[in-house]
Amino acid sequence: MKILIVNTHLSTGGIATSLVNLCEQLKDYSQVDIDVVLLNQNEGDVRYKLPGNVNMKQTDNKYLNLYTTPFRHTLENKNIIIIIKAFFIKLIAKIMKPEKFMKLVINKGRVSKRYDVAISFRNDEYQHKPYSICGCNDFVLQCIDADKKIAWIHNDPDRHGFTYEIAKYKFKDFDTIVNVSQGCKDRFDEIIPEYKSKSKLVYNAFNYDYIIEKSTEFNPYEDIDDSNVKLVTVGRIANEQKRMDRIVKVCTKLRKKGIYNYIWHIVGDGPDAEKLKSRVIEEGLINNIILVGKKSNPFPYIKYADCLVMTSEYEAYGMTLVEALTVETPVITTNHLAAKEIVQEGINGFIAENNSESIAEQVCFILENRKILDELRENIKNTEIDRNIAINQFLEVIGLRNEE
Repeated sequence: MKILIVNTHLSTGGIATSLVNLCEQLKDYSQVDIDVVLLNQNEGDVRYKLPGNVNMKQTDNKYLNLYTTPFRHTLENKNIIIIIKAFFIKLIAKIMKPEKFMKLVINKGRVSKRYDVAISFRNDEYQHKPYSICGCNDFVLQCIDADKKIAWIHNDPDRHGFTYEIAKYKFKDFDTIVNVSQGCKDRFDEIIPEYKSKSKLVYNAFNYDYIIEKSTEFNPYEDIDDSNVKLVTVGRIANEQKRMDRIVKVCTKLRKKGIYNYIWHIVGDGPDAEKLKSRVIEEGLINNIILVGKKSNPFPYIKYADCLVMTSEYEAYGMTLVEALTVETPVITTNHLAAKEIVQEGINGFIAENNSESIAEQVCFILENRKILDELRENIKNTEIDRNIAINQFLEVIGLRNEE
């Protein structure tokens, strides 16, 4: 079976990681031949992780490449000619509107090879105008010849601006629409009930052995006194979704209660990182909150923490929660759509309401009852993770039976 997967890039992030993990799990299936096309070929922090069963394909579409590359990354290139070209491409797209611009340039990247299955692995976003049209959907529909075409949705459909009208228009020519959690699938089915028959669930894939192996490379907390509870939050510092600004609010509330027995590490970078650093300093929390930046291997920070805290406003699935449970670290998370699919209240973690007050209450509870963390960790050790659920769902969607 010949499969094409189209994504914007393979830079770090949940979508790229999920794609790499999926390809890794598929390498044991000899009847599957995988090609990957990246619309933005200038980024690729995790590209080296792609297994040997994957063939990288080029689109040779310079306009598409310049348009889909975030301008901040183009600036990092420091090539003045490319920067000028990218500026004018994005300006033209803004004047024309992204959808019209995409239709104009997309066909220049047509792929001649025929596939059994073609997958658009990244969805467009409609929560802001002008819409964020990443191009994967259009590329699969207009540039690929395939028997079956599948579109992935990697986030909360509401938060990405999906309405009935948008969903009906954008997905009418796809044979299957995949959501990455049951909660997101249920919400998508509510938005457009007539597509329920072609709406499917495929969880994000994880490379569990890799996570476990990398998690023991070093202990980042060796110099921290055992009297302090080690908290960690991992992700992109972008307040629209990840809401790491809530960490400052939570710690301020803890200080008012006279609670100081913790160190909270934040692993990651993003557009709001400097703002967060400033807030930590302004609130006098530098002894409790430590921003360590983006790490190529964040897993030791998760494994050796006493608890991972997810502060997100919304999530499709919450991959860092699964990564934490994989290395037997208890979790606290806000109540996003998939929270209850991952977290068993009082068994492997706790679910807070979607505000800083509720997060503070849960964090306060574990800081004042440290033994509960040992109980949660023991529960996690005794709970077996179904490592094959995502690959089995994927094989069913593309029409292949699991060989095992």
